[in-house]
Amino acid sequence: MLVDFKLNGFTTFNKEIDLSFIGNKDIKNTDNVFMVNNKRILKSLIIYGPNNTGKTNLIFSLSLLKDMIQKGTILDVFTESDLLYNFFNDEKIIDFEIEFISNNTDFKYYLSINEGKISKEILYVDDKLLFNRFGEVIDDEMRNAVELLKNYSDKLIIKTLPMKYKKYVDAINEFFAKMYIVNSFMFDNLVDDIDNLSEEELDKFNKIIKKADISIEKVKLEKNAFKNKKYQLISYYKMNNKSESAPSYVVDSSGTRVFMYYILQIIKCKRNGGILVVDEIDSHLHTLLTKTLISLFNDECNMNMQLLTTSHDLLLLDTKYLFRKDQIYFTYKDKNEVLLYSLNSFKDNKDKGIRNNALKSYLKGYFGALPNPDLYNIFYEE
Repeated sequence: MLVDFKLNGFTTFNKEIDLSFIGNKDIKNTDNVFMVNNKRILKSLIIYGPNNTGKTNLIFSLSLLKDMIQKGTILDVFTESDLLYNFFNDEKIIDFEIEFISNNTDFKYYLSINEGKISKEILYVDDKLLFNRFGEVIDDEMRNAVELLKNYSDKLIIKTLPMKYKKYVDAINEFFAKMYIVNSFMFDNLVDDIDNLSEEELDKFNKIIKKADISIEKVKLEKNAFKNKKYQLISYYKMNNKSESAPSYVVDSSGTRVFMYYILQIIKCKRNGGILVVDEIDSHLHTLLTKTLISLFNDECNMNMQLLTTSHDLLLLDTKYLFRKDQIYFTYKDKNEVLLYSLNSFKDNKDKGIRNNALKSYLKGYFGALPNPDLYNIFYEE
């Protein structure tokens, strides 16, 4: 489970932002939280805000952190390019801080990168310091590993802990392997994911597709006539008691294929446990389909899946049936900084007509994070 993520100095973020999955203990709805190691961990978070205020960059930063930790080096990510550093800070420093739970162990990891070199790396395990790259370490074996690796300004110690701490390395690797980040949709990925389903999962997938009211009875992989592709995806339709089938890429809309792709990611997430990270989950989808996807995570039967997503679909701002207030975040960019804050930080407003209606309150400007496009005078100034 992802517990907390802090970021500073990355692209548009010139001050620290904090994305916390720790639930407010005063909110009574417990369906939307896990109880893990005596912590209330939210099952999902959604982020709203105007375009170009950092939502995609936040997802991107998580993807880069995952990539660096899995490879054990920052070399492939941080080259001589300055584009990842904040544009308005003279100091080229990026700070990552992530807390997560894996195999019932709580990890807190700090990583700072200064002009392409590691300037800070610290790991706590269950609130006990395991190592500080430039400071205290837990024992002599850890000290030897740190002394060796800190001579390499691009190598991460977290990937090469002494053998006695192998269980921690395995838990860390497992967490990041189960962080499924979706930045874009590729049709070939859809075919590959269906090919990887078990018979039981494929049956469940087809039942979901049929019940989703997108007019498809079922889908099936068939041998592809083209030599460069092993399979093609066939969709089966039924209307007026007549059944027809055709390749999905010909007859299915982009939204239908995206919906199928998300369902496949959720099935994979449910199979293995983990967190699904999606930029703009509402893209190409009807609001009710998007609500259904999110509800799969917030359901009381969900025991091992988290969701982190961004959205522009305001109809998802439902604090009565879909989200708790601590599950909704906003981004906003003013003249000084990019802000990230939770709806939970606002008290109930005094307008009786819209009290507890997050959508109306947001559109009235009570939470900020609204765009203000004034295009008409410029567009028609002549």
